[in-house]
Amino acid sequence: MGAFKHSHRQYHSKREKGAPTFDSCLQARDYHGALVLLDNESHLAECDKQLWTAYIHSHQGHHIKVQSIYESFLNGKHSMKGNEVDCQLYLACTYYHLGMFDRAGELAKSVEPEAHNKCLHARLLNHLGIDEKCEEDDRSTEDIIVQDDNVENIISSASMKFNDGDYQEAIGILKNITVDHDEYEALNIYIAKCYYKLVRF
Repeated sequence: MGAFKHSHRQYHSKREKGAPTFDSCLQARDYHGALVLLDNESHLAECDKQLWTAYIHSHQGHHIKVQSIYESFLNGKHSMKGNEVDCQLYLACTYYHLGMFDRAGELAKSVEPEAHNKCLHARLLNHLGIDEKCEEDDRSTEDIIVQDDNVENIISSASMKFNDGDYQEAIGILKNITVDHDEYEALNIYIAKCYYKLVRF
């Protein structure tokens, strides 16, 4: 019993010194913990909590739940506070993850994304096989992905190479990412898949 009390005190002492927060869980990619702590974020409006819930479910792979949340926003059940375009784009991404490619493409083509989501929009269109020009600078979706040098776009470029059968080039791109970003452990699976394809074909 004494040992239990001692360990119990240690546990609470550790929590007091560094109790997890919603933000720290997100940083650590502890999405279950973030979802539990989201209710404690009293400063957030209900619509913001719903958007964060959709974000968390998306990272957990619960895309049907995500679909329900974004559709409820677009159907007027929640105030979007100026997030209409973002919600449409994220819903199109959700349709893509659910294999609803026609609906994803139809919605994605109707969206004129804000600057912060232009690359995401281009990646989605590209993976859907839709090549459209950007009205502002006349760049194609593939040009946006290749020229705007961030990790997500580089991974998307590797995916395009893989889909085109350029497995060696995809390996080179992915290996370069893992040099600077060892936290992307899952990329090693895709590198292995590229090697598998090279041997098989």
